[in-house]
Amino acid sequence: MRGNPLIEWFGVVVCWCVLLVPLILITQSKPVVAHSGHDHSHHDHSHHVEENALHSNAAVSNAQASLETWSMLRFSHKPKSVKVFQGETMIFESQKVEANLLEFKAPLNFNDKATSLLLMVEWPEEVGSFAVEYSLEPNGLARRSSQYWFDRNGSKIMDFQW
Repeated sequence: MRGNPLIEWFGVVVCWCVLLVPLILITQSKPVVAHSGHDHSHHDHSHHVEENALHSNAAVSNAQASLETWSMLRFSHKPKSVKVFQGETMIFESQKVEANLLEFKAPLNFNDKATSLLLMVEWPEEVGSFAVEYSLEPNGLARRSSQYWFDRNGSKIMDFQW
């Protein structure tokens, strides 16, 4: 005995609608309100960008704190070597860079929701100017990015503030 095709199709449509409603509610994009506590001044061809404000600024108090931080360096051309310092402490070093993108995780010290890093890069001889994008994402804080230009081998001080 066979059922009515219209009733069967109606049942399929109802099942899909029941499954679709929670999926739409979960994936609906909502605007994210960012708390921008930094000034908008520019330092040394840098442009600070807030990419992700899903975390609370409460993770770092006004006192000094150390947070595990995910770092990403993106280069316009593959450098020979890269070193990153916080104060006198080297937090990352790569003597043989394999790609235009480096990622690493290291604890960073924050003072009054800010940190400064020194980026030292050695470039190949055959390339002129170079661009570097440095992104920091500390645990509990929004991601920040800065872009820097290098004319030759050298170093840049990068200031990040939340």
